Amino acid sequence: MRYGAHRTVRYLFLFLLLHIPAIVEAQETTIQAHQELEIWNDSDLDEMVADERFDFRLGYGNFALSTTFLIHQPSDADRLDPNLYGDPFEGLRKRMLEARVGSAVAQIGHVYSTLARGVGLQIIENQPVDFDNAVDGFRARWDEERYQIELLAGGNAFDEKEIYVKAASFGTAALSDLHLSYHAVQVDSTDDPAGRPRGRDRIHGGDFEWSSMWGDLFAAYLVRDYIHPDENQREYPQGHAGYGVCNIFWGPLSLSFEGADFLRYKWAYSQGTPIPIRQHATTLLTRGSHVANFRLEDERGYQAEALLGLLDGVLAVTLNHSASETHDEELPFFESYGDLQWHPNPDLTITLRASESEETIQAANHETFFERLTYGGNIYQPVTDTWSVEIDFETQGVQEQNLSVSSYTFPIETRDNLATFNLYHAPNLAFAVTHEWTNDAREKKDEWTFAEMNFQFMERHQLSLGFGSFRGGQLCSGGICRPLAPFTGLRLNWQTVF
Repeated sequence: MRYGAHRTVRYLFLFLLLHIPAIVEAQETTIQAHQELEIWNDSDLDEMVADERFDFRLGYGNFALSTTFLIHQPSDADRLDPNLYGDPFEGLRKRMLEARVGSAVAQIGHVYSTLARGVGLQIIENQPVDFDNAVDGFRARWDEERYQIELLAGGNAFDEKEIYVKAASFGTAALSDLHLSYHAVQVDSTDDPAGRPRGRDRIHGGDFEWSSMWGDLFAAYLVRDYIHPDENQREYPQGHAGYGVCNIFWGPLSLSFEGADFLRYKWAYSQGTPIPIRQHATTLLTRGSHVANFRLEDERGYQAEALLGLLDGVLAVTLNHSASETHDEELPFFESYGDLQWHPNPDLTITLRASESEETIQAANHETFFERLTYGGNIYQPVTDTWSVEIDFETQGVQEQNLSVSSYTFPIETRDNLATFNLYHAPNLAFAVTHEWTNDAREKKDEWTFAEMNFQFMERHQLSLGFGSFRGGQLCSGGICRPLAPFTGLRLNWQTVF
């Protein structure tokens, strides 16, 4: 029945796709397209990976058709790590047909949805971290001034069909500034490749959102009930997710408070759920971020941030503190971060930043403690009307201790340093050189240098060419992290917007 429903969606989509040329005759249409070609040639591995992505959208009145065509070709798929580079692929990656009538929208094909800001359901594409958990199915949403209704049903769009999701959401504006919502999600999983049963997850709960000229408040609480497919093992303790964020605006001062409590809340579409950990933009701070180690199955935490503007925007100070731990107070984490942005004149910008963090993580059969002290800064200075320079520096001292042998071994102490020089020519040229060095004896190399040049030409085209080596680490975006492998060689990226 499930597979038959998916075939029906595909047949309907194919029928509409074939008949669109006959339908679109007299009325005006809108066409949007974007292509991106990326080639990595790794000289250390003597291998190459090529990716071509073409996104196309055709709009006609109340209807829209969007598709994504993808070519992914590692030169030696058996040799390259499939967890980093994936299997070869070429063909239509995604397709979706949309119809809008007034405040209602219906979609079939590859659809996405976010409920309770991602706490209730998180079906998204996050291109910076190559994350996409689209559902192949149906989505409908109706938005009125006081009511919102959303329905979704389908199965995982990629790989073998193993996960089926049904979701319903109802929201109402109880008062002019207060919005209440209720969400219900059911996820059914078939047997995994090893034959182990997956069972059923039921998630339900609500959220409220309030806003005014002084700030806003959002809070959500949902519970997770897991039903084992074996009737003799169906009694499982309930899980939950509590999340809230409050923003206060008072003249030049902005305050933000965020908290979360998760227990047994890791399930198929929970990845990317908002967590109360600051996500950084600099390389070394991101590499040591706790975001990748946050556990939805058992963790609670908070963060508080203050942003203060002084002297009519000449100075801006940001202070942030975040902390989390398991419910039994094990595996603690904290980070204190601050930065100062100074504008001595309208053109010059100087930024100073500092961070201290400590965390204990579970590593294999032992626990490992990390302490990181990070300092850095940034200077941006226009030279002429079209030329400007930017210099960024960051240094991080790391102390790492295997707690199972801490009574008779010293901790490992390392220092990593990273400097970047950027040269800009408005509006079509940017050049950057990044150099990193370390005293970590466990690394095969102790220095890495990577240069990259970006050209924008003919208004719609952008070409980036990079060469050299970089250390790797991790990249985080929207609560999702992915590892970056070390690289030495040539990288090319070409994008065109039609």
